[in-house]
Amino acid sequence: MVYSAELYAHDLDRQAADALNQFPKFVKLLESYSANYDEKAAKIDLLSTAIRLSENQMPEIYGLLPPICEQLGIDTPEFYYVRDKRANAATFGSVHPCVYVTSGLVNKLPFHLLPSVLAHECGHIACKHSLYHSIAAQLVGGIDRSPLVRIPAIGKYLTPTLVRALLFWDRCSELSADRAAALCDGTADKTIDVLLRLNGYGKNVDRKEFLKQALDLKSFVNDSQSNKLMELMLVQDETHPRLATRAYECYEWSQSTQYAGIIIPSIFPPP
Repeated sequence: MVYSAELYAHDLDRQAADALNQFPKFVKLLESYSANYDEKAAKIDLLSTAIRLSENQMPEIYGLLPPICEQLGIDTPEFYYVRDKRANAATFGSVHPCVYVTSGLVNKLPFHLLPSVLAHECGHIACKHSLYHSIAAQLVGGIDRSPLVRIPAIGKYLTPTLVRALLFWDRCSELSADRAAALCDGTADKTIDVLLRLNGYGKNVDRKEFLKQALDLKSFVNDSQSNKLMELMLVQDETHPRLATRAYECYEWSQSTQYAGIIIPSIFPPP
């Protein structure tokens, strides 16, 4: 079975993307900038400094990727291994998407959790997040620090309101990608374990107890409009939802009737 992005895209992801698409001229400018500069520069950087993985280059890691792409209905992107002590993975490119993982990530995570990371990144590709995702990354430090402000045709659109809208969408897009990983995993457990480890929490953290904490956060935030506003103020300049928010969003969806209706056994190796 192929998991279409329509099956798992988060409602907030769809709504935020629809709002951004109300600026068609801006979107066209971003597409042109991304295809003709951003994407090409990133590819040159990776080809010149990283290791491109294949069936003949680190095949034990590369071999995790094609089955995920098949399940999510996308072409297998170019896949790179970047020497960097920081644990990270990313996807970029709206025309020819690429995925990379860092040495820090591969060394930090148990091997059985790496497919969850790759499924998350491939979820971004399947949901066509790459364009806005790369633009949001350039704006997280503020409008004045972004190279986009030097391009008059794009810079004139970059108001604080639009930047916050882009960052809000960016956070929502992560929830869709987490769902893609949960589908490929056959459970939300591995995705939550990855999130815990990437946030510095190891095997000594009990996942079930943490989920209780995460659900307490949801209950507290939803208790009043002032609490919702306070949370929004705390995260408005961030590109990713916070740890507990991602955990309860992924867990609750994995318990939904929608998830139960489409899930098939995991294609990933057991731990």
